[in-house]
Amino acid sequence: MFCRFDDLNALPASFSAIDPAATVAGHGPVYRSTDATAEAPKLMTLVDSLERSVASFPDHPFLGHRPLDAAGDAGPYEWQTYRQCHTRIQHIAAGLLAEQLLAPTVDDQRFLGIYMKNRPEWVLAQYSAFYAGAAIVPIYDTLGAAATTFVLNQTLVATVVCTTAEIDSLFAKASASPSLRHIILCDVATVDATLQATASELNLRVSTLADIEAAGVRKATLAPAALSVDDMCVLMYTSGTTGNPKGAMISHGNMDAVRHGIIQRLSSNAPVAAMLHNRSSVLSFLPLAHVAEQSLHAAMIFLGGAIGFYQGNALKLVDDVQALRPTLFLAVPRLLNKIYDKITEGAAAAGGIKAWLFQTALDAKLSNLKRGVATHSVYDALIFSKLKAKLGFDRCQLLVTGAAPLPAHVLTFYRALLGCACFELYGQTEATGATTMTDPLERDAGTVGPPLVSCDIKLVSVPDMGYNVTDTTHG
Repeated sequence: MFCRFDDLNALPASFSAIDPAATVAGHGPVYRSTDATAEAPKLMTLVDSLERSVASFPDHPFLGHRPLDAAGDAGPYEWQTYRQCHTRIQHIAAGLLAEQLLAPTVDDQRFLGIYMKNRPEWVLAQYSAFYAGAAIVPIYDTLGAAATTFVLNQTLVATVVCTTAEIDSLFAKASASPSLRHIILCDVATVDATLQATASELNLRVSTLADIEAAGVRKATLAPAALSVDDMCVLMYTSGTTGNPKGAMISHGNMDAVRHGIIQRLSSNAPVAAMLHNRSSVLSFLPLAHVAEQSLHAAMIFLGGAIGFYQGNALKLVDDVQALRPTLFLAVPRLLNKIYDKITEGAAAAGGIKAWLFQTALDAKLSNLKRGVATHSVYDALIFSKLKAKLGFDRCQLLVTGAAPLPAHVLTFYRALLGCACFELYGQTEATGATTMTDPLERDAGTVGPPLVSCDIKLVSVPDMGYNVTDTTHG
């Protein structure tokens, strides 16, 4: 009648271990994962990871989008395979070099700016930059206009890939950003004459991604640039606590190590491992300008998974989930709290037998979860399977959340609703995202889990701010 999550009788004495040999004055102890089965990661560049998947899964769907009709309504997902995207990436990279759009800065670093919402061209531009030996600089509106100008000037970015939705913002910053010389539009086939005229007045050149790709087609096939795991792949700016944005220099090795740590932790759950290695799919809607979504993409590409993009409209997100039916869903607490409120408040508002039945079913599943039981043959068929299908989660085998704490009762609710693994992670941009994640053997929600095998964790005293590793009261 029931299906168990894991053998909950095999709980370890501790989920992390202290390294006594790493003690330093003013520093807390170093904590590491206790997973004795974890292998040390054999790091590769993100280009190597993509090449691996192109060779192993050439015809797997890779990047998907929903074309809009004349009325603006989205149709079914259309896909480009790993082989098709690989060819396009080579051509775009060759075009970027042929058009001299990745000129080195004074410190011999090549950058490509990317300024748009998630879409297939975001990934194509990113990996084209890597293939050409460059790193990317994501730009996003929430930094603020002044901060964006600061980023452009500090990095000396000469070329930015964007859509027509962002070009006016770039035009407005052009006079204060003398290094900016070229804009590549990826949502139009030709550049409007008015845009070209405005660009010329600002000493800018505007091309389409199709133009750059065509220029690359005319060149010989481009072999990937010789990159090492120590080379920077993303210069990722965060708002910081004070002052100007701070740029975190993330290397290919950093990103791949976190990718390894995430997959290793997830793969210790048998149903999740089976899903990950069997044509997994995700919906990409969290900003690619942030490290969480970048880490997710790195993992999916390594696994040969499918990445379907949202329409760019948060109000239509549920519609995109229903169309894609992802097997893995990464979301922030704000979204999960909204869905939770809508379901629970809707059930209560229904009143009568419907409200009673929903609460009875939920109580039964919550009771089962305490014993490690994920499913219920009666209530799943009667209630929860229908809710999952309505939301587009009928194929979901893993829910992951981070960026802020999710209330324990809400995470437990999702475990009952979905009947699958629901993990919480913690991380920060400077550490390339995830540093801890729920262990599959953990019974209770409300923690962010032990360290991943990809990192060590310790606290360091900051006396000037009144923080000491000996503190016992936090908050």
